[in-house]
Amino acid sequence: MAHSAVISKYELEREKNIKKNEELLASLNLLQQKRNSISMLESSRKKLPRQSERQQLKAEPLRMKLRSRSSNDEEMAVSMHNEVLQDDKNTPERKTGTNSFIEILGQNNMDTIELDNILRRISNVRHTENLSHISVTSSTERFKELQKYNISDQGFLKVVPHRIYSVAFAYTAKPLALAGDKWGYLGIWSPLEEHQSSIVLTLQPHIRAISKIFSHPTLDNQLLTCSYDGTVRILSLSHSICDTLLDIEDLLFYDMSCLDAGNCFLVASNAGKILFTDKRDPKSTQTILLHEKKISCVDIFPDQHTFCTCSGDRSVCIWDFRKISFDNQIKSTPIQTWLHSKAVTASRVSPSGKFILTTCYDNYLRVFQSPLSTAKNEDALLYQIAHNNNTGRWITPFAAEWDPQNDNLFFCGSMEKPRGVDLFHMGKSLETSRLVQENLTSIIPRLAVHPTTGMIVGGSSSGRMFSFADCKYTSSIVDQGPPQLPTQF
Repeated sequence: MAHSAVISKYELEREKNIKKNEELLASLNLLQQKRNSISMLESSRKKLPRQSERQQLKAEPLRMKLRSRSSNDEEMAVSMHNEVLQDDKNTPERKTGTNSFIEILGQNNMDTIELDNILRRISNVRHTENLSHISVTSSTERFKELQKYNISDQGFLKVVPHRIYSVAFAYTAKPLALAGDKWGYLGIWSPLEEHQSSIVLTLQPHIRAISKIFSHPTLDNQLLTCSYDGTVRILSLSHSICDTLLDIEDLLFYDMSCLDAGNCFLVASNAGKILFTDKRDPKSTQTILLHEKKISCVDIFPDQHTFCTCSGDRSVCIWDFRKISFDNQIKSTPIQTWLHSKAVTASRVSPSGKFILTTCYDNYLRVFQSPLSTAKNEDALLYQIAHNNNTGRWITPFAAEWDPQNDNLFFCGSMEKPRGVDLFHMGKSLETSRLVQENLTSIIPRLAVHPTTGMIVGGSSSGRMFSFADCKYTSSIVDQGPPQLPTQF
């Protein structure tokens, strides 16, 4: 009984304490505040719709990056992009027909007098005829000479506002460099003159990327450009007029090459077709089906009836123009095909036509012996060179180029650091070297070589051009150590 009495006394004391605590909490009103905070938290939470309500919501189109799409969706992606461009009021209208240079001035703030003065200086650049190549036997000396090239204090300039897609030289005795950018701007620059007196002119003959700038000794101060906007245009530097050679809005043009002394042209398109056109009669344009996917490059052999193409279908093909079908529904048969493991971005024929140089996304540069100079059963692959070609989204794809003065030398942009240009010499064995420059921080994916002076120019994603040359070709520029190039682009 004593034990039971102790427990009862304890329970009574416990109940007393509980009541006392409840009275204290009630006086502070804490319980009500706790209930209010819980209700506020529940009301602030986002209520998810039920499954029946989700089905009634309007489905939005899936947004994808253009590079994430398959190659079969390329035309659809381009058409969607064109619709966005049409909705943008600030986008210029598609340029066709004939325009004067004053009508297609890019971002130049100049009047007619200033434009005429620049065009007069361009017209006074003397034309070079019958350009000849240095003998192949001088390849070793040429390779040693190239390793001495550098960028002078005047050897860089921003000539176009956007990423450069193509570079070239006009066929002039004095170098006149050309660059085409992502939004149709064409820059003209004389790299050997000082910045204060150099010729710089920016035009906009297209509204999409200029994929190729073409100059030929027989064109007489004319430049040809092809673009993603489906046009091929002829710019006359002597008459200050831009005319339209081809206009097919549904196609994208990637490359072009000429035959018949600069009168006829082959234009590569995204539909796996080559367009054959004659500038004397543009209405007679014919379509030739060659590949299943887009054709990235077309290049003519010196015999003027054999040509080479590369495509997104991972193949490089050699064609005989006399044996192809002009029915755009029937695929022609090549005389030679070389398959690659990934898409091929460029294929170039050497100056004599003995070799074909290819650039591929599988991180290899390859040199093939031309089927015109080797037996059918002989292995055509001469060199397979490991080279990082993964330029990514913001860098224009690499395109290795031959030296126009020699069959055994070629160049390619480089992803390696320090930034520069890779040189390759095919002698008894393959020799490699690099053109590098202190403070050069820009990747140079597109290159061109002047046919007589040997100067090399390249274009970067910032719209800048860089010129590599030997000191004897620079215009009285005293080299006082490494030039201070811009470190931020």
